[in-house]
Amino acid sequence: MMKTPLLLIFVIAAASIATTARAAGEAVQKAAEKAPAGSVLADNNVTSQLLQTTLGLLAVLAVIIAIGWMVKRFGNLRGGVQGQMKIVGGLSLGTRERVVLLQVGDQQLVLGVAPGQIRTLHVLDQPLNTDEDHGETAAPDGTATPSFAMRLQSVLKNREVG
Repeated sequence: MMKTPLLLIFVIAAASIATTARAAGEAVQKAAEKAPAGSVLADNNVTSQLLQTTLGLLAVLAVIIAIGWMVKRFGNLRGGVQGQMKIVGGLSLGTRERVVLLQVGDQQLVLGVAPGQIRTLHVLDQPLNTDEDHGETAAPDGTATPSFAMRLQSVLKNREVG
């Protein structure tokens, strides 16, 4: 599935480089024929080196552009597990230490993350209510408050109207 676009890109790049090389070779030959006998362009060795350097540069640029396009196009490939795993929340404990709440399917894990190690601190018996569907978060007193995204959206709507 991914090999077909890759092969197509390389065939197109090779065809365009070959066409460019042929056109550049003809242009350099015409320039060498018109150049005076003692000129630098009249020397076929210099002409072939110039052509080889130009074609090498074009080939490298074509490969870089093709790789960039492929990374942009196919870079977001996901495995089967990543769709079921997400970070629900986190808390920074220091400059390099964090506590993370991870949702894996129906189960939630509390993880401690530090440089060079990740430890499971606790496996929650009942998942915490994250209220992602409602766009609200629970305040310390138990009342529901709108999330930042909801507040920002309402401010932007008020700004457009007013």
